Amino acid sequence: MSGTIDALVAHCESKPGVTPGEQDDFKLLGGFLDTFARFYRGDDPPVVMVRCPDDVRLRLAASHPGVVASERMMWETEGWTWTDVPMDGSIPVETLLGLIDGSHDLLHRELSPAKKALIGLLARGATPAEALRELIAENGLEDDRETIMTTARPGFGIATSPAGDDEPAVGATRIGGRPDLDDATEWPRCDGRPMTFLAQVNLADVPEGADPGPLPAEGLLSFFSAWGWQDEDDADPHPPDGDPTPAWTCVLYRDDPASLRRRETPAGVNEFPAAPGSLVPLVSLPSDAEDPEIEALGWDEAKKDAFFGVVLPSFEYVQAATIGRPILSWLLGYPAFIQGFDPAAEDGRRLLFQLGSEDDAGMCWGDGGCLYFFADPDDLARGDFSRVHSGYQCG
Repeated sequence: MSGTIDALVAHCESKPGVTPGEQDDFKLLGGFLDTFARFYRGDDPPVVMVRCPDDVRLRLAASHPGVVASERMMWETEGWTWTDVPMDGSIPVETLLGLIDGSHDLLHRELSPAKKALIGLLARGATPAEALRELIAENGLEDDRETIMTTARPGFGIATSPAGDDEPAVGATRIGGRPDLDDATEWPRCDGRPMTFLAQVNLADVPEGADPGPLPAEGLLSFFSAWGWQDEDDADPHPPDGDPTPAWTCVLYRDDPASLRRRETPAGVNEFPAAPGSLVPLVSLPSDAEDPEIEALGWDEAKKDAFFGVVLPSFEYVQAATIGRPILSWLLGYPAFIQGFDPAAEDGRRLLFQLGSEDDAGMCWGDGGCLYFFADPDDLARGDFSRVHSGYQCG
C-alpha cells in the first residue's frame, strides 16, 4: 500500500496553500485546526482521516465496514464527520482521492474571504509583486499604493540547511558553528566574558544583480553577542543585567574571507551546530503599527487593520511560497517584531540583521523568538559596525 499512500500524500501536497504538518497531516495556510487530511501509516491497516459529509460516510460504510466515524477528533461538526478510511486496497484509489478532495472543499468553504483570496493567488502562481498589487487594491488601500511600494525595503533572507558532519568552508555563510577570524583578532568579549558566535555572512553570496544596499559588495560579516549566552536547559538568553547596550554585541567585518581561519570556541561558551546558509532576495514591509514609516502615513485603524491583518501576512505567505520556505533570518529590510516595536529600533536605526529560532542550527530564542540587531544608516553607509544596538523578543 505504500505506493497508494505516496500517491495520496502527493495529491494533498499539490493543493494550493497546503501546509504539511508534523503529524503526517495536511492543513490549509497552516491554521491550527485547518486540517483536511491526516495519515496514520502505523495503523493496521493504514488509515487516512478526512472530513466527510455524513451521507457519503454512511453510504461508503455500508459496503466498507472499516469506514467509521473517527474518535481522534471529537469537536462538534454539522453535516460532516471526521472519518477514518482504511487504505487496505478495498477502496479504489479514485474514491480515496475524491474523499480527500471533498474534505479539502469542506475546509475551504469555512475559510475567511481573505484566506480564500490568498489561496487564489497561490493557485494562479502570482509573484510577490503581483500579489502585493492585488492585495492593496482588494483591501481599500489603492490610494496608498505608491506610498506602500515606496515604504518597501529590499533584504536578503538566509535560507539554511541542517547542520551536517562536514566542516563548512572557511568564509562560508552560515548560522551557528565556529567563526572564521584573522590571527590578529581577539575573540569579542562583553564584561570580560567571551560572547557567543551567532552567524557569519559572506556578502559575495548576494545574488548577481541584487543591490546590497548600504553593505559592502564583498567581505565577511560576523555576529557575536551576549544575547547568545544560554544555559543548557534554558532557551532564554542570559545577557548582562540592565538595558541592552552596543557593548552586548560585536559585528566584525573582514574584506578578505580567504585570509581567515577557523577559530575554536573558548571554554565555557555555548556553541551552536553550523547550519550552511544561502542568501535569497526578499522584499520587506513594516511589521508594526508603531514603526515610524507607518506612523508617518497617519492611517486610521481601518487602514491599519487592512494592512497588518490581511495585506502583510498574505504578501509574506506568497513570498515564502515563491522562495520555497519561510525565512526566519535576514539582513536589512524590516524586523518582524513579535511583541511590538523594540526600543533598539528607535532614533532612526535600521535593521542590520534578524536572527530567528533556526532549527537547522539547534537555535531557539525563548519560545520561538528572535534576536534583532540595528545600526544607524550613516554608520552603515561608512561601513562602521561598531555601534550596533540589539533586542530580543520571545515567541
